[in-house]
Amino acid sequence: MPVVSFMPYFPDVGVDKTYGNFRIWNWWKHREEIITDPKVRAYLDNYFSLYTRATGEQETRIAILSQVGRALIPEENEFAPAELARFAKAVMMCYLFNFPRDPQAGWAACSSDNFMAVSQPFDPTMVSATPTFVYGSYVKTQVTGTWDALRFTTPQYMPNPSFCDCEEDLLARLAALCSEKDEAIERLFLSFDWVKLAFANYDELQYPARIVSMSAAFEILLDFPANAGKGKFFAWIMNRLIPPNRLPLSTHPWGRRQTPVEDNEVGWWCRRFYDLRSRAVHGTGLERKDLFHASGVEHLRIALSIFEEGLRGLLIQRGRMKEEERRARFFIRSAWREELGLPEDCWYPPESPQPEK
Repeated sequence: MPVVSFMPYFPDVGVDKTYGNFRIWNWWKHREEIITDPKVRAYLDNYFSLYTRATGEQETRIAILSQVGRALIPEENEFAPAELARFAKAVMMCYLFNFPRDPQAGWAACSSDNFMAVSQPFDPTMVSATPTFVYGSYVKTQVTGTWDALRFTTPQYMPNPSFCDCEEDLLARLAALCSEKDEAIERLFLSFDWVKLAFANYDELQYPARIVSMSAAFEILLDFPANAGKGKFFAWIMNRLIPPNRLPLSTHPWGRRQTPVEDNEVGWWCRRFYDLRSRAVHGTGLERKDLFHASGVEHLRIALSIFEEGLRGLLIQRGRMKEEERRARFFIRSAWREELGLPEDCWYPPESPQPEK
């Protein structure tokens, strides 16, 4: 029985792109040129026609996830769900990394919900008037009905941007990691699950939960120690992953004992963000003003940008990217520098001392 993997709400209705061993393509725009089996095409036309918007219009954003070198719609014994799931997460991340900075640019804003990936087995020879589909990540919901009566309506909270941009070079590098199995790669893709929760748009997701989720993403990606001092470790490890620099240092009282601590602004942001997480978890009270940096930018948005920088640093450590390659795009990619008020002339000095642990 074949299995189709797809994103019902992918924010590019014309997509047909290949990244490494993966291809993502819009069903309605490209199905006739790509799917040669008329029975498969007819069945999936019927199935995807069930996806409609609240207005009754057809949902046209359905994007198929395929693997290069395998059947575009593989049989179950050839289906690689783990690899496709990783690729779907990587796609999500590389679109979220381009989340618009301008609060008025909602036309270009997608959420992690847009990249929900679904896999459904199907029998293209089935002529039954009552097809059955299964949905749900925890409580499995079985949906049965006639082709004429069934409808899967797009949730109202699902963003519908007119344009979203992908960080394609990074996506190609992440796609190359989807089949690797070592512990660091497992952590990398697992961390994306927590970013997904932090930037989900469904109703009633409380803001403190976003802070906790984003902190968990950092903890998993960067392999935080189990003992105390996680804020200090966060500051240290991020300073090793960002580009070489001579950031100025400052000293402030920190911790319960208000001990003087010296760090640069990146380190201070890491300490303060992890403190936000602790306050959210322990219910010590977060006020609205606590959620914003002095620059007026949400800490959550800065966190996403710094997460991207840390990810690039890890790719460099693994030999999947060169520092010169990061440098070529660093000054147009790293919005966090301006948001933290960092000087322009401190990056990539001739000699840079390594921060000490």
